[in-house]
Amino acid sequence: MIVISIRHAAEDISTKNLNEEGLRSASQLAEIIEIELERLVPPIKNGQIMLVSSPVARALQTAEPIAKILDITTNESACLGEDWMKEEKRLQMLFELLGENLPKVLIIVTHLHEASYMPILISEKLSGITPRKFEFKKGNATLLNTETGQNRWIYL
Repeated sequence: MIVISIRHAAEDISTKNLNEEGLRSASQLAEIIEIELERLVPPIKNGQIMLVSSPVARALQTAEPIAKILDITTNESACLGEDWMKEEKRLQMLFELLGENLPKVLIIVTHLHEASYMPILISEKLSGITPRKFEFKKGNATLLNTETGQNRWIYL
């Protein structure tokens, strides 16, 4: 599985919605993800990509242009929210949402802590491989191949 992990883009502190920079960043990120997915071999087909977002507005606003450009829906889940849920519970909830037929590509849009550790937990569960951990700033994204453990920045 390919896991693209995204920390929500920059927000206006007073409204908690994306600011102009955040909206611009989210649109650019959507275009980069589309290009990254076109490079994958074998090619990814419709129905093989799942987008899951925190239910918090700034995360959903970051996910919106991705869903639009890839023509997929955004699945909201509290497992990627800001509350103080244990990591094991988050992972359990995510895999319940994913179901038995795992997508080839999972895109998650979340917050600082969750963006850093969720790809690691997913990789460990699927392949037993512990990939490198990244420290995210707002709007950052990584691409992880859970079969090889290769993890790299795709948007800084």
